[in-house]
Order: sequence, then structure tokens, then C-alpha cells
Amino acid sequence: MPDDIDPEVYLLSPEATYGPVEGSDFTLSFQGYDNTSVKTIRLSLALAAQTEGQNSYTLGEYTLLQSKTDIAATDFDPLTTSQVETPIYWQTINTPTFADVASQLGLVENEIELAAVFVRLEAVDAWGQTTETEAFFNIRRDEPPVIDIVEPLVNSQVVEETPLYVSITGFDDVGIVEVELTATYGNGDTAFVRTLRQPPWQFEVPVPAFNESDASQNTVTISATALDTYGDRTGDSLHRVTEPPRTVDIVKDEPPIVAFGLPVDGDVVTEGELVLIQLTAVDDVAVNSVSVQIDGLISGPKTLTDVVAPYEMLLPVPYGQAGQPLTLTASVTETRYSGE
Repeated sequence: MPDDIDPEVYLLSPEATYGPVEGSDFTLSFQGYDNTSVKTIRLSLALAAQTEGQNSYTLGEYTLLQSKTDIAATDFDPLTTSQVETPIYWQTINTPTFADVASQLGLVENEIELAAVFVRLEAVDAWGQTTETEAFFNIRRDEPPVIDIVEPLVNSQVVEETPLYVSITGFDDVGIVEVELTATYGNGDTAFVRTLRQPPWQFEVPVPAFNESDASQNTVTISATALDTYGDRTGDSLHRVTEPPRTVDIVKDEPPIVAFGLPVDGDVVTEGELVLIQLTAVDDVAVNSVSVQIDGLISGPKTLTDVVAPYEMLLPVPYGQAGQPLTLTASVTETRYSGE
């Protein structure tokens, strides 16, 4: 008995509402089925455009992308009993740009209002019966990237000869190729320029010494640009965006400060006792270490050092120390990136 039931072929993904960005890749998945078996599935692609005043697309010629022939008469979904499914097939498509569409269809790019990728699927069963299905995906124009300087904040300050941390966030509808940071100095030093080609977009900018004689030189001005994949591929200058510059004031490095928490001046301790020494220390950059010099010990002067906050030490008071007061002197060393 001849088979009078046509085969079917379905586009499984992406959804019909999907709109790929020009220049980006997207993947189609499709599958066929029949009451006996599907022998061949062909996938073809065509470009289409709509210009001002048109109510429908101008469709170009279809080009064959993939052809699956001699498909095995095996049901790849045994849960269904009324039909025989083929395997699921995949095809990655690079979305053409509006310029590509204009070139292929003989149109002027700036006159194109809408562009689309049309796909056609054909299924042929063992009896030679054929079914076609068609779908299209509107192409979205590639938007320029967006960047923002997260750190430093507006009106920030940085201590002389310490690294200025710069953090930038970036977003693009396809991808960012590079972020370039430029730092210029009020004292006329050579500009600092760095380019990163993958996130995180974070930089450390060297900062010169504070100029006490000319306050106008104590600034660092940072600016950033970002280039997306579309701009990198086409050279379109509109796709290299610049974040407005941000100026940071350079301030003088202040000396660190240290103070005793314990013991309190005039405290009485007992020989043989362990005396807890607690100190607080602050600096505008970082504290490197805190030390306490103990004078008056019968065993001779002693120095205790701590390099991690909270700064605490234990001082054993030797037997025989009674009647001989101890003098504690605290000092603090700051971290200097200049190496001094």
C-alpha cells in the first residue's frame, strides 16, 4: 500500500521571537518525523530586507547549509509509537550584518529598516514525499558598548606614590574586545596607557610624588575607552566608546599614628605576671608593623613586634623586677610602595 502521509520537520530552537544581533552566532536545532521514516532533511538559508515604504521583505535566494541524507530508519524517540523521529540536528549560523544583507540584495544599507535571516527546512520520506517549513529571525543592529568607571569615585583622593586602583564595568550585546585606560598627570609625566582584552577590567595606575610647591600638579586624570566585536571587525568608530574623564587629587603621605590601649600609664603589675599589651595603629596607606620597646627590665631592653592587627603582645615580667619600673615606647612603620 502506498504511503500517503507526508513527513514533518520542525525547527526546535531558537524560539520564533528570537532576534540575533548582527555579527553574532546562534544555533539552530531541528528534527524530522514520519509514519515510516524520513530519509533526507535539507536546511537552507536566505537573507531578506525591508526598506522604507515596503510592507514585506525582499527575499534573496536560498543557499543550502546542511543536507542529511540516508537517515537510518531508526526511531530516536522510542516513547512515541505513532511516528518515527530522526536524530536532532544542529547548525551554527553567523548572523550577517546589515552591510552584508545590503550587499547581497543590492540595497543601500542606510535605507534598510528591517533585516532578517530566513531558514527553510525540507523533509523527504522513503516514498519521495516532501514537506517544507520556513521561519525567519529579525536581525537586530549591534549596539555600541557601555562602560562605567566604578572606582575611583568622583572627587576621590589618592596618596602619593601608591597605586591608584581603577575598576571598570563594561557591557555589550555581543562582546567587548578591549578596554583601554589612559591616565594623564598634572605634573606632565608621560601618560600611563594600558589595554586589557578580557575581563575583569581592573587596572593599577602609578601615582607620582606630591608636589608641595605647585598644587596644580597634584592630579591624575583617568579616561577609558571600550571597543566591541562589531567595531573591531568593521572599523566603525561609533563602536569605540569613551567614558568621560575623572580627575583624582594626589595628597601627601601622612605619617602613621600609634597609641597604647593597654597597659594604662601608671598601671601596677606583679613580678612573674604576663602583661597584655594592646595597641591601635592607623595610616593613610597601610601599617607595616608595630613595635614596643621595653626598657628597665633586669634582663635588659626588649623589643616586641606584631605585623597583623589587632596588635597585641604578652610581656613576661621577670621575678626580681619589683621596685624597678618599666618604660614602654611604641613605634609604627608604614607601608611605602616607593620602597623608601
